[in-house]
Amino acid sequence: MKVWALRGSVWVALLVVAAAAGSALGGTTINVPTQYTTIQAAINAASAGDTIAVAAGTYAETLSISKSLSIVGAGAQLVTINVAGKPGTNSSGIYVTANDVALSGFTLVGTTASASPRYGIKYGEVSGGALSDIVVQQIYRSGIDLLGSTDMAVSNVVSQNNGGHGFSLTDCKNITLSNLTTRGNGWQAVSVATWGCYSSLGTSGIVFTGTLEFTEVFQLEQGKYPSGPPETITFSTNIADGADVTVPAGTFSYALFGDDNEAPSYQRVYFVSSFDQAATAAAYPGTLGHLKTTGRYIQSIVDRTQLYATPGCSVRAAVEAGHDGDVVHVDGSTYTEQVVIDDDLSLVGAGSGTIIEAPNTLSVYFLTGSNKNYPIVYVHDTDNALIQDLVVDGLGKGNANYRFVGIGFYNAGGTVDNVEIRNIENTPFSGSQHGVGIYAYNADGTPRTLIITSCSIHDFQKNAMALLGAGLTVDVSGNNVVVGEGRTASIAQNGIQVGSGAGGRIADNAISGVWYTGTYWGSTGILIIGAEPGIQILRNTVTDCQMGINSDTDRTLVEGNRVTGSEWAVILYGNNSSAVANDIEDSAYGFYADGAEAEIVRNVVRGADWSVLLYGADAELHYNSFSGNANGFYSDLPADASLNWWGDSTGPDFDQDMDGSTEYAGLGETVYGSVVFSPWLALDPDGDPSTPGVQVTAPMLIIVAPVGPEPTNGYLNAAIVGSNSAELRYADTIYVEHGAYDGSEPITQSVTIVSQPGSASHTTVTGAMSIGSGGVSIGLPLQGLRINGDITVADLVDAASVHINWCDLYGTATNNGDGTLDAQYNFWGTQEEAVIDARTIGEIDYAPYLPKNADDSYADITALIDAGLAGSLNGAVDQLWTLTRMGQDVGTYIEYQGVAGAGALHVTPSNGQVLATLLPGGGGGAVTQTGVEGAYVVGDKIAGQIQVTDPMTGLPVSDAIVTISLLNSESGVVYWGVATYDENSGGYVFEVDTSALAPGTYELIIQTDDGETQTLSVVVAEA
Repeated sequence: MKVWALRGSVWVALLVVAAAAGSALGGTTINVPTQYTTIQAAINAASAGDTIAVAAGTYAETLSISKSLSIVGAGAQLVTINVAGKPGTNSSGIYVTANDVALSGFTLVGTTASASPRYGIKYGEVSGGALSDIVVQQIYRSGIDLLGSTDMAVSNVVSQNNGGHGFSLTDCKNITLSNLTTRGNGWQAVSVATWGCYSSLGTSGIVFTGTLEFTEVFQLEQGKYPSGPPETITFSTNIADGADVTVPAGTFSYALFGDDNEAPSYQRVYFVSSFDQAATAAAYPGTLGHLKTTGRYIQSIVDRTQLYATPGCSVRAAVEAGHDGDVVHVDGSTYTEQVVIDDDLSLVGAGSGTIIEAPNTLSVYFLTGSNKNYPIVYVHDTDNALIQDLVVDGLGKGNANYRFVGIGFYNAGGTVDNVEIRNIENTPFSGSQHGVGIYAYNADGTPRTLIITSCSIHDFQKNAMALLGAGLTVDVSGNNVVVGEGRTASIAQNGIQVGSGAGGRIADNAISGVWYTGTYWGSTGILIIGAEPGIQILRNTVTDCQMGINSDTDRTLVEGNRVTGSEWAVILYGNNSSAVANDIEDSAYGFYADGAEAEIVRNVVRGADWSVLLYGADAELHYNSFSGNANGFYSDLPADASLNWWGDSTGPDFDQDMDGSTEYAGLGETVYGSVVFSPWLALDPDGDPSTPGVQVTAPMLIIVAPVGPEPTNGYLNAAIVGSNSAELRYADTIYVEHGAYDGSEPITQSVTIVSQPGSASHTTVTGAMSIGSGGVSIGLPLQGLRINGDITVADLVDAASVHINWCDLYGTATNNGDGTLDAQYNFWGTQEEAVIDARTIGEIDYAPYLPKNADDSYADITALIDAGLAGSLNGAVDQLWTLTRMGQDVGTYIEYQGVAGAGALHVTPSNGQVLATLLPGGGGGAVTQTGVEGAYVVGDKIAGQIQVTDPMTGLPVSDAIVTISLLNSESGVVYWGVATYDENSGGYVFEVDTSALAPGTYELIIQTDDGETQTLSVVVAEA
């Protein structure tokens, strides 16, 4: 394009204020920088009518002017206001919101590389004022923007090298512009625009005088649908480009131009200096296809235009004028017309007050097969259209528009956001099979995406949505989608239908009230038919729908939904489909699945006639909460339903062959068929009823019992898998009933494994056990396990937090973890410590260990402590070992100790033999003894004789019970026995072999059954 110079014009630094109408004259003069260092500080201090005189220099600031002032610089070549990188008020270098503001004598400079500010000098709908002797350059967008302003004078102004417009006059009136230069701008040199029908302001009285130099497109823009007088612009001098386009001096009225004999529509008139099609196309990418000439003028619709429709306008006309990237704003009003969109533009209303309603007859349609579909708003052959913030109302006009549609997408994608669609039905409501709120059909297989969000669809006849066709991906989310007709015999309605190859997700919607009371057919809240595998149905609320969610598509995921009051809550026909964390309440049938490898996990079913019906192979149901249902679970083929809560801690009632006779009589819901149900959850896993599905908030109790069909990897292994799972993320307890189990599944999460009480000898675990987590406990007193295989703590595990106690261990224990493994109080199948030591590898604390099986050992230890014969657990273990080595029975030992009582038995030593006589007096017997208290060497026999006489008669007592105990502080009890009555001597004799004793000092305790006792000191020395 040519650059036209201003012949003979010279910019002179003038301290002059143009005497235009409304300019601010008089008042006080404030000097910058002598009185105030910044211009804005002077503005803040000034009063209306003052003048701010700016001396030569550079001022790095943006200005906001809200008073009638004059800002007079020392000249454009001497005063620079640098606004680069500064946000400015309303993103402007200088923002004027007061009437009668005059600006002159400076250069305003920014940077086109920064969005701060976007405008050089911007006026916000003000009246009066003037601009003169000013240069504005390198602004990110518009140099001078006089939005909505009136009665102004602009003279001797240069706007150059800006990223957008040189001058922008939108909806301005009575503006006189003289001697302008606009060059090197990224968009138009001058844009004179009116939104006419799309605005309440309009543009008129624009006068160009003097010389006008421009190098870019000069744009006259009008959006007025022809219902009033045309807008006018007056040129008092010719604008010539030296070639073939000339506009004569005088008044030019520009109105709308029709295209191809169609109704007039939104147009623009462009004057181009030396129009060069290739250069224009380069300057305005994407517009060349829209350029054409009509007479002397060049018309174009360029990218990213803001179009406005106001009451009385045609929305369709504004839309047809738009192109990719344009936005059509529609004011609050009612527009009775069919709107057709074939570009990636946005149709944006003002909310519920913007209503596009159906005319009596719709003329434009799209075909699905041979069927003609008539939408009120029709989007076709474009990929990214937006429809937002408005209402589409069918007014029940389906009778005259068979296959009636609210919004239709044909080979198109985009977004429908916050739109209410209503009354897409016949009058009266009928069984005619049409009336769809949003109908999308992708016929050509081209990949497209359709987003439907925050919409409300009600009073439809057939479907709220039908989204169909291969290549179409939908995201239907956050909609109060369906308020259907409720129970009706007229028609089988559906809420959201996706199919015929379409896929995507349906999330966070509310759907209610679709129910067909007739025969053969049914209504569905969310219907998936022949969709792209992998569709997701997430967190929806489905209420009072005959079928809540129904999918025949493989890999369907149904997760986080609430389905209430349905006949069939969730139906899955597709293979490899999953139902995860859903709530189903008060529905006749909870889950119905008929496909291979269905997975039903973490769901809650309450108040159903049947919680689950399965027809298909390899189904799995885990971590669900089933309770309060008339019937539980049925499967026609083997299924794994382990690790569920069946409404009672005893598990389900199990009738495998459905003959009325239960194979396992739990008190929970009934399970029918060849169904694995053990292990099961003995607690309801749902800790947060406010959130859909099972929300595990605490450790679970898992019951393992050898009942019902066995899981593939065994009952106990299945329980370990459950405790390892992310679903049961707390430190659970696995309770193992009597039986034999494989326990080779690696443990990877904190867990406690115990047996049915008293069953370590009756609960056997085979296979090598692997512990891959800290916080693992195996066994409790009388709840241990017989573990036949090896046990290994894996690398890096906190072994100090692992405990294996009160079990019978027959394998090798290996600790590869960090810290010492606690393996105390176990029976290792041997009494030889050397053998136990050889079977423990790594840091393992196995002492004290038990002399016999864990259950019997614990019973004896507890008895000793309860009888007061041991002061601690370890002391009791030591005492049990002593009694075991002596072949003594703990029960008898305790019995005799109890019978002996705690009397006062006096014994005196005499050369290693006991000769005892009871002394009279005091009501109790007295014992004297000899031959006991003294020193012995290892191997000697400590022998003695005790004579017991009746203190009243002095006669010998032959039927007393006299017990002998030998113990010391280190070894505990080393001997216990009963003295034998000898008829020849008339006394009680005993003998203790010291061969197995360690040297040391021992206490010999003699007790009688009438409560007498005596303790003697005995020293056993080395031989």
